Amino acid sequence: MKRSKRIITFMSIFILTLAMMIVLPDEVSAATKTPGKVTLSSVASSDYNAIKISWKKSTNAKKYEVYRATSKTGKYSKVVTTKYRTYTNKSLTTGKTYYYKVRAVNGSKKGKFSSVKAATPSLKSVGAFKVEQGSYTSAALTWNKVNGANGYQLFRASTKEGSYVRIKTTSDLSYTNKSLKPGKTYYYKVRAYRTVKGTKVYSKYTSVKSISIEERILSETHEFALSEGQNESIYGRIFENDVIISGDNATISFENCHFKGNIINNGSVGTIVILTGDTKVDGKCIIQNDQQEATLETRLPKFISDTFINVECGENCYGSAIGIGDIKIVFNDKTYDMGDSEYAYYYETDELVPYDGHEASVFSIAQWWENGEKIFMILCEE
Repeated sequence: MKRSKRIITFMSIFILTLAMMIVLPDEVSAATKTPGKVTLSSVASSDYNAIKISWKKSTNAKKYEVYRATSKTGKYSKVVTTKYRTYTNKSLTTGKTYYYKVRAVNGSKKGKFSSVKAATPSLKSVGAFKVEQGSYTSAALTWNKVNGANGYQLFRASTKEGSYVRIKTTSDLSYTNKSLKPGKTYYYKVRAYRTVKGTKVYSKYTSVKSISIEERILSETHEFALSEGQNESIYGRIFENDVIISGDNATISFENCHFKGNIINNGSVGTIVILTGDTKVDGKCIIQNDQQEATLETRLPKFISDTFINVECGENCYGSAIGIGDIKIVFNDKTYDMGDSEYAYYYETDELVPYDGHEASVFSIAQWWENGEKIFMILCEE
């Protein structure tokens, strides 16, 4: 009987112990144990104002405490207690470096701190950066918005590894780079910036994008319809047929272009066509306007050129052509050069005086009608 009681007592103790092992969780068995030292996996910027901290699981840990300082050996303050193994610290200052360490806790027991790691909140790089040819002498640049950015800076170089020059600062998400040269390759990169206490803090540059500007030829008659006061620049274009310039009080410049037909200026008032560089005109520079816009004292040219041009100015035509440099100009089928100049025009005194072989770099020929009388003259401007 006594033996049976001992067996029953032993079995009761065994069953009770087994039940306690099954019912109580691991935390209870570890409640008195100090957690292990935390190992940081990464500390890195996740946005312009945020840093993400992650770490490995620590033995005997129930929770984790994240501490932060603004210098490695400075004063650390607890920023969060969490049961997770990642934490994103937000509302930080862009461009400022923060230092972090983490320790595990188990009730009143605290593990050793991890080693210190630092990170700096930074703008993300500009995304979806594209460069495509716009018009015949322009490149169209587009990109996506960067969270927290106040603006963007665009840089260009003539070689991929060359010296990049900033060409634009903008808050827009696109930019058209004009006046490019056909046949030439351009290289671009972009970065975002955020202004912090008056100082710009930058993102990383995008990868470099390039574009080769194609030489585009217009085979049909083309018209440049200029608006009031417009200044337009055209580079390196080939025109197979006539080109018409319309609009008043505007200026259009053609550099290194080739006109295989005529170039016609029919702007009534104040419109000037400038031909420069290696521009070549196979046809004629035709003045088509019958509205007086000049007098002998104040000439307003229709064409200004530093290359040879053949000017045609018909009856009832008001206009002039100015040659820059020691070149000849054909005006109404007659050739003129500096030696034909009759007068010199002095800007300082606004006077016309006999040319008498003075040194000069600019001369003008003109024809217009006043009171039914055609007036023609050649001037030399010193």
